[in-house]
Amino acid sequence: MSKNQINKKPIKDFEKLIKKEIATGKLDLNKSFLIELEGVLNENGRLDLKKSRFVKSEGDAAMFNIAKSFVEAVGNSGWLIYLREFGIEKMNLMLRQNDSQTYAAVVSELPTSERAATIATGLNTMVRGAQMRETGARGINQDEKLLIGGIKAESADKILTIKLTYEKSAVRELINRLLNETGMKQSSEK
Repeated sequence: MSKNQINKKPIKDFEKLIKKEIATGKLDLNKSFLIELEGVLNENGRLDLKKSRFVKSEGDAAMFNIAKSFVEAVGNSGWLIYLREFGIEKMNLMLRQNDSQTYAAVVSELPTSERAATIATGLNTMVRGAQMRETGARGINQDEKLLIGGIKAESADKILTIKLTYEKSAVRELINRLLNETGMKQSSEK
């Protein structure tokens, strides 16, 4: 596997875990939670689990555990290489779900305020460009459009913040649709 290649196995393993937890009734994806990680990325864009640590958890214990597993799966898959390519080595990652929203934020201090502003502007421009793409075979699908649409970057001095904000009902619909595609479904009537 090359340095910047995405490893799908951690995500597939997470998918199996979440299906098992839902099937056995141990997990209710509607529960509120908060998880916070002080993370360090290695040169390959993977979460360095020896230097990273979860520093805060609130809410439902089962949701905390599944969110922690999700963060670790994404961290081990290589998807965070994009943050590393922005120059992010250390970050604070917060993932939260309440009664109305599912929210994530990545906060990192960069070497200069100019670098933080440039990355925020560039990322917001990429998001706008992706949102304008047509849906369908040659464009992006509706799920990707939803996920991309929730991304917003901002800077304040040397601090870069990347926020991902979604209505909880939209996330539930997405999860139900994905689980239904594989024969699993959890009720979203709550």
